[in-house]
Amino acid sequence: MVERASDPFFDGLVYEHLVPVVWTYLDSQPRDEQLVSANDANTQLLRLITSLSDRLPEQGDDNVEYNTELERLDLKLNVLLDIAGQLIRDQLKLPSGDPISLGHNGLEWWVEQAPETGRLISLKLYIDSVVSRPLQFFGVVRINDKRAVVDGRTPVRVKYMGLGRTLEDELEKFIFRHHRKRIALERQPDKN
Repeated sequence: MVERASDPFFDGLVYEHLVPVVWTYLDSQPRDEQLVSANDANTQLLRLITSLSDRLPEQGDDNVEYNTELERLDLKLNVLLDIAGQLIRDQLKLPSGDPISLGHNGLEWWVEQAPETGRLISLKLYIDSVVSRPLQFFGVVRINDKRAVVDGRTPVRVKYMGLGRTLEDELEKFIFRHHRKRIALERQPDKN
């Protein structure tokens, strides 16, 4: 996660990662019902990912057995979710991960077969390895800079269309949480 304040395409923090990205051209603008449905599904998915990544609160020493049992059950549930997610990902035959920069108002990713500039597309981003549901966005390809090809990949930028305020807020929270985690990891002393 980096801040891209100097880049007007991004406004603030950006989530950077390797994720499977599936895109398709659209022949027409998505209907309002499609946008509302995608917003609701994306908001629900981001909240689910957050709840799965949240740690159990520390309870103190008076409930050691209870806390130990909760942690054990949490670990078992996470293992089951991971196995189920892997099975689903195998069935979906997702592409390998593409480098992405996810902002709350747009996306940049580096792809081998880039969509054409100006075309309307649907994007599915599989941002979580446990939850095999994608975030889905609609947008117009704004930048497809063929001159900037690196390792056979072209940078593509898409400005989201039809994002509701609730989804924008959830995206900002998701990006900020990952930013905080990255800073915490960087501050940890080197154990070597």
